[in-house]
Amino acid sequence: MQIVEWLSLPKEERPHLIMAYFNQPDTIGHFRQLEQELDAQLIELDHLLNDLFTSLYSKDLLSCINILIVSDHGMQKLERRYYLNEYINTTGMIISSGVIARIRLADSGITLDELKQHFRCSNNGTQYRIYDNMHIPKRYHYAHSDRIGDLILEGMPGVILFGDKGSDVGVVADHGYDYLADSMHAIFYARGPDIKPKSLIEPFQNVELFNLIIDINSDIFSTDLLGLPNIFPNNGTYGRLHEVLINPPKKITHRQSMQLYKCSANGQSRPPRMTSCDIGCEKVAEEVTSSLSACPSVPSLNVTGFYPDVISYCHVSLCPVTVLLSMSRLDAHSLTIYEPLSVIDMQPQRSEVQMCTFLYDQFSVDCEQWNTKRYIATASRLRYHSLFTNTHSKYNNIDRVQTLLFDSFINGPFAHLQNLTQMCIRKYGRLMVITGNIFDYDNNGIADSNDVFRREVDGELLRERPSHIFRILLRCNDSRWSADNQTCRDVSETRALAFILPNVPDDLNCLEPMEYLFVNTARIRDIELLTGLEFFIDRNRYDENVAVRMRTYIQQNLWEC
Repeated sequence: MQIVEWLSLPKEERPHLIMAYFNQPDTIGHFRQLEQELDAQLIELDHLLNDLFTSLYSKDLLSCINILIVSDHGMQKLERRYYLNEYINTTGMIISSGVIARIRLADSGITLDELKQHFRCSNNGTQYRIYDNMHIPKRYHYAHSDRIGDLILEGMPGVILFGDKGSDVGVVADHGYDYLADSMHAIFYARGPDIKPKSLIEPFQNVELFNLIIDINSDIFSTDLLGLPNIFPNNGTYGRLHEVLINPPKKITHRQSMQLYKCSANGQSRPPRMTSCDIGCEKVAEEVTSSLSACPSVPSLNVTGFYPDVISYCHVSLCPVTVLLSMSRLDAHSLTIYEPLSVIDMQPQRSEVQMCTFLYDQFSVDCEQWNTKRYIATASRLRYHSLFTNTHSKYNNIDRVQTLLFDSFINGPFAHLQNLTQMCIRKYGRLMVITGNIFDYDNNGIADSNDVFRREVDGELLRERPSHIFRILLRCNDSRWSADNQTCRDVSETRALAFILPNVPDDLNCLEPMEYLFVNTARIRDIELLTGLEFFIDRNRYDENVAVRMRTYIQQNLWEC
């Protein structure tokens, strides 16, 4: 066996890394006629692995090599086939067939809006779903490349789509569906002198394997067994699979995020004051100002940092809420709100508070400009809307906690998110809710730079419209919170639920509210990449390994609220 022969070579000739690929049971899985054919290939593969391990054992090699056995995907039996030329005129289009079909309009003569309108809500997402690059869930990381095309048709498990019958190659099973589908789940087995035995770990994405291979039998301050530097830029999150190793690197090294500092006007700190641009709200503005004056000057929040080369943030205290605001970001206002909420916090306030909007004079007191922007937004079916979960808060109508959203998004997906959040607060008693906006108009999954703003977004008002909204819900599984209500007493009891919702005027698939929210769940790490923030940085509370697991946790269902 070639692998054993290579491992038996003298040290100076022996490979440090060997990778072997088996095309079965993938090939037979795609084209089998009988289930017994698949069973036969699985038996043959089992025999092959048995021969490999037996040979390694006989050569006394098992104790000195690390072995990873992985699959790159699952397999789903096909139940329904769609031929797109039977539903639309595909002349001039370039169509890539598969469980994820892609349409490039090319010389078809029709517009993307016309194509979307044809497929919109055609089966309410039960057979397939359609996306353009602004609607597709962020967790797919499938929008940036020009090769993707203009419209994506995502088959539900068991559904495959072809341009026409001539492009149907006769597969009976396939893969490429949403990785959350059970049939798509892959395997991961590992053993060896550096591998922790008898361990069961939470699901992870295959992109994490690269860093594990680099880490095995290596020291973070030297080089690994391949003689290569330990850290290479890649799509994995360094440290995610350290729990697999008996002796992981002692320290996770990465660029350090900066801690937040207080927002100031022209470098000068002054007491906050609210100005209302609405008639009859002057007294209410004074009440809000008085309330803010009692807030501590430095919030207790110290679990979040930022990368200044991405977006620089400062904080404003709206006790007990903390607001993070971007600095020097052209016309875009990146915003993140930390709300520690309990059931009692959700009680209604006086109605006149809800009718008034306030300008935070540390940033602007130009009522004419503010009212003009609101008027222009209304003409574009947009509205400045608060990202507060607690809509009864007296601070809900401060301009700096509002962002520019489509009316239909406010009344649709965002309202559903609000409802779910409030139901979860009622069920669990207390949550930490983190909500913010995202600007990713080049769809690369990373926060837009100033250069991207100049290139991708025209018009001052549009630069205030985020591409997405995110929300993170944090709860303590044992209901035991720290004294400041910011974290769980036992951080291992922390449970997280995260979403990234596209700020678009419609849902192309007319999904039920909870299904729409589930489709748009995300890893916290995805939110970090899209905002320039880093969560769980307080090492007095969060061990590095706990923090990285929380940031890369894959949500497999919604909470039962």
